[in-house]
Amino acid sequence: MEKLIVQYKTSKEQRYITLFVACYFFITSLASVFYFIINKRFDVLFYLSLTGLLLSLIPIFLFTLWQPKPLISVDNEDITVNFPDQKLSGKISWDQISRINIGISHLKIHTEASKTYQIDLNELKYKDLREIKTIIIEFCEAKHIPYEND
Repeated sequence: MEKLIVQYKTSKEQRYITLFVACYFFITSLASVFYFIINKRFDVLFYLSLTGLLLSLIPIFLFTLWQPKPLISVDNEDITVNFPDQKLSGKISWDQISRINIGISHLKIHTEASKTYQIDLNELKYKDLREIKTIIIEFCEAKHIPYEND
């Protein structure tokens, strides 16, 4: 079985273009700041260059370090959910699952400890929703976990 990861982020082309522009502004602002420091001119242009230096760091961090976590991940071991504003956030092992109800835009996971988790999938695109349902059905059949439509 293959691992399915659903993660919404910007395209690679958009990230590369934004990073290129941000790095260009960072380098020019840094050069301007050094120029003004060397010449000991601390006027408005120095502070504008310093502001440009700090503002150019924001897209660099946004498109490299501050990428969002995957919304849902399904593999042989467990189901990992990171949807915002939901009670369930974390992992559910396939060994703990006793039954799954599959709805139009939600999953109800019943565990052996008599807990029921409802995962709301309204935030996903239809294509991703269909892939998640398909792979969960495949895992349920492979691991002999009963499932039904809700």
